[in-house]
Amino acid sequence: PVDPRVVSMYSCVGITFPPIESVIRIFSSILEVKFSGFTEAVRETALKLPVPTHDLHKAVIDALPPTPTKFHYIFNLRDLSRVFQGLWQCDPQIVNSGSVLVRLWRNECCRVYEDRLNTEDDKAFVGATKLPAIIREQFGKMADIALADPLIFGDFKDALKILTSSDTPWTELRM
Repeated sequence: PVDPRVVSMYSCVGITFPPIESVIRIFSSILEVKFSGFTEAVRETALKLPVPTHDLHKAVIDALPPTPTKFHYIFNLRDLSRVFQGLWQCDPQIVNSGSVLVRLWRNECCRVYEDRLNTEDDKAFVGATKLPAIIREQFGKMADIALADPLIFGDFKDALKILTSSDTPWTELRM
């Protein structure tokens, strides 16, 4: 038996996933603030993103449960927030249309979900099956641009110049 004095030092906290309406409202509010300085088309597209993000999140949870060989397939609210954290870092000069924003969103979804998966079948479920289906359903007109490959976002073009021109390139703001 465990001493009651030791047991009294511990507590068990259980928190359930919040209602989806609350999650969508929270992330919609975050996106509304972030994209207030962008074009109208980008703002309208940004406000649509929480619903398809949740749809993808739910599909991944339902189709890819954790198993003994895939024990790290545990997806939660933190994964949703990572998608929006990546969107938060975008620049109005780069993301100047709704289709570019949807393409960036696709990149972030692949980064957060697909990059954690072990097998090619699981990666294909997210990157080649579910994500394109959601994009075509939610953003029909933008699907061709958003689904074009290769999917690359970054400072690769100027990376060498940025690294060699300064002693502290990570502290300098680049637009």
